[in-house]
Amino acid sequence: MKDLIFYFFLLCNIFEFGSAIRIGDILKVCHQKDPKLNKCIKENLESLRPFLKTGIPELSIPSFTELHIPEIVISQYTSFFIGYVEIKFSNLHLTGLDGFQIADLKADLDNNELYLKLWYLRLNSKSTFRYSKTIVINFNGGGSTEGDYADIGGTIHIKGTRNHTNEDGNTYFYIHSAQLSLDFSQTTGTFKNALDPSSDVKGKAEEFVVTHWKDVMENMKPTLEKHTSEVITQLFQAIFKQIPLEVFLPS
Repeated sequence: MKDLIFYFFLLCNIFEFGSAIRIGDILKVCHQKDPKLNKCIKENLESLRPFLKTGIPELSIPSFTELHIPEIVISQYTSFFIGYVEIKFSNLHLTGLDGFQIADLKADLDNNELYLKLWYLRLNSKSTFRYSKTIVINFNGGGSTEGDYADIGGTIHIKGTRNHTNEDGNTYFYIHSAQLSLDFSQTTGTFKNALDPSSDVKGKAEEFVVTHWKDVMENMKPTLEKHTSEVITQLFQAIFKQIPLEVFLPS
């Protein structure tokens, strides 16, 4: 007990962010048997929101406002080109990730799992892209593109284990995975592009990208889910490895 009190005092006083903000000012204690446990955990996650823009270096918590994906390649059939066209998006930046709302949260402590239902009011994307197709002759083109999307749903399933350490005698929650599933069923948006003036069949390519933005997003979904899940895993792991369960989630 003495070691636990000392450890909690240490946490509350050595972690600073900008001005003197203590870890106790960011996260509050949630008790495992509290009938309002889910609400308590949700409030803790909400309290982290202001720090998602810049991260918390003292806790090794990264910024979570933008996702960078080096490349996404889509091969899709379209009547515009009478066959399959390959579209390669490069240097994709998705912004607005910190603007989510937590619609629902459920903690399953017996199985060390956490379920979150999220709702993004708005996301934005920027990237360059190239397209190519062979009919009778080869043609290709490209340019830059911007997307503006509203009302994106998502669920996150976090799995972990409790690891007891001999170093300090405390138990820590280790994240195995954070699986994100996106839902574009109610999403609305625009997909604007600026093709290279020398691009072949410029009009058809513009029409395809602008009118089929949702199809393009659906094809991007597996890559978006994978990369975002990796960032979320890193974010949660950075938090849980710093603070023992006995401190912020006592029985």
